Amino acid sequence: MKKLAQKKLVMSCIFFILNIIFLGSSYSIGAPIIIGETSFPLGINAFPNFVAQRLGPTPPPFGGISATDGLTGADIDTGAFNIGRSQVFELLFPIPIVNQPGDDIYFTDARFSFDALNFSFDNRWFRIAPQDFFDTGVDSVIRGTTKAFDLFAATIDLSDFGFAPGESITSFKIRGVNESDPIVIGNLNAVPIPHTILLLATGLIGLGALKRKFWRR
Repeated sequence: MKKLAQKKLVMSCIFFILNIIFLGSSYSIGAPIIIGETSFPLGINAFPNFVAQRLGPTPPPFGGISATDGLTGADIDTGAFNIGRSQVFELLFPIPIVNQPGDDIYFTDARFSFDALNFSFDNRWFRIAPQDFFDTGVDSVIRGTTKAFDLFAATIDLSDFGFAPGESITSFKIRGVNESDPIVIGNLNAVPIPHTILLLATGLIGLGALKRKFWRR
């Protein structure tokens, strides 16, 4: 029995070491990013790292930056300008957007005009009306131009669209309405606990339990 306990202890040590190795592949969260009075705890990981146009004519670049590149990341001086109903973009996020308590997704619009914006989960389309946007207090200029704008924003809670608590998505689509001007779209989630940290905690608990059992014998 003592040899069996020793073997289990060795296996737990191996599991513990593997947890530490895997810990390096966990989410790398940088400093929070703040836009106006809104904080994004996930830092740069709160914003799309890849955007693809799925439908419609390609909008002209502003300041030499395409709409797909402009919607990637957290820059507030780039975006997709003058997109209409026929133009659909899919935004992919590096960390899943989880339905947590409170608002989960942040949309912005360059307020050149009183715009609305459509968004879709699983081909179910919804609209953010012009009056749902609020003034962030942030002013900016389109990169490479002299066109200034006020940055307006709107937030949504995934619970309002049929998502269960803890349910997540990694992408969704947006579509313009009468030349919409989306700038930044972000994930409002708090910093997640990486699964490897949970595994590490489990390994430590198991190691401690087996160690006590071994020394009792």
